[in-house]
Amino acid sequence: MVLALTVAIGAPSVAALGLALAAPVLVFLVMEQQIVSASQHRRQQLRQELPVVAEQIGMLLAAGYSLGGALARVASRSAGVCGEDLRAVGNRVRQGLSDVEALREWADLADIDELHRLVLVLQLQQEAGDLGRLISEEARTMRREAQRRLVETIERRAQMVWIPVTVATPSFPVSS
Repeated sequence: MVLALTVAIGAPSVAALGLALAAPVLVFLVMEQQIVSASQHRRQQLRQELPVVAEQIGMLLAAGYSLGGALARVASRSAGVCGEDLRAVGNRVRQGLSDVEALREWADLADIDELHRLVLVLQLQQEAGDLGRLISEEARTMRREAQRRLVETIERRAQMVWIPVTVATPSFPVSS
């Protein structure tokens, strides 16, 4: 189609061939950028939801729920990215994985440090007596990291505002 269009408007054959070769590459690059952007947005949403979900799991475990029961309850009550992922974890458990193996698989797939640490804490469910306290501490750590990232972003944007101002400001010679 691109080739026919360039011939119809009378473009040179070299330009037509170049455009015909460049169009699929451009489409691929645009689609690749959309996928990367969607992936980054999903990871950001997961990071934002994770502290609340961790606290909910911790409260349910402290109330006497098993790990599988707590995960199922949070999955059924959550509408966000974490809820969606926890439903997938539940599906993997029904396929034969243990709760911890399914959580590890989720953490590896999401590739978020906070989630890896949460899964490590959840693995202690058989040995730890007060897992709720450990999970609450992990949720506080997640919130502090989120706050640190937000402050870094704000500072970076503030610096970007000042760069054009300092470049555009004329420097006048100082007279003695």
